[in-house]
Amino acid sequence: MSELNITPGPWVIGDDDYLHEVSSSEGVVCQMYEYGEIKPAKRMRNAEANARLIAAAPELLDACQQLLSLTPDYTNPEAYCRLVRHLSKAAIEKATKG
Repeated sequence: MSELNITPGPWVIGDDDYLHEVSSSEGVVCQMYEYGEIKPAKRMRNAEANARLIAAAPELLDACQQLLSLTPDYTNPEAYCRLVRHLSKAAIEKATKG
């Protein structure tokens, strides 16, 4: 697998009334502005949810890479399944709850 040239994590979200900025120790990764034809409350939820998903990108990538590198442990399937669930849940939690 080739190495990706991405901004190192963790990425965090800074909130403003109309701007959700995702940044790292190296600077701004992206900015999510709230605008459009949808109602302001829904627009705000969408922008926040999108920012959380983007901020979780380094952890999601790491979890996927770890999952692909795992060799199934057929001698201890319960432990293997727990590890897969732990990596998946941690990445999903970061993406959905920040």
